[in-house]
Amino acid sequence: MSSMFYETINTVYISFMPCLVVVDLVLLLQSDCKDKLRIHFEGKILDDAKTLAEYNMEESKFVVAMVAKVR
Repeated sequence: MSSMFYETINTVYISFMPCLVVVDLVLLLQSDCKDKLRIHFEGKILDDAKTLAEYNMEESKFVVAMVAKVR
């Protein structure tokens, strides 16, 4: 199990399994936000269908959760 945090107005720490799919992480984070979130890691927008392990996420790294623009 790994852990991560993301920052809004507050910093939030989350524990996760590397086999978690990105879309599940989005749903977990979105419980505090009504807008659609996009997860950014190492300068890339993460694909909802891939697992966190595919992005080599580690506890010492961080992700950015941003509200997606409505087109």
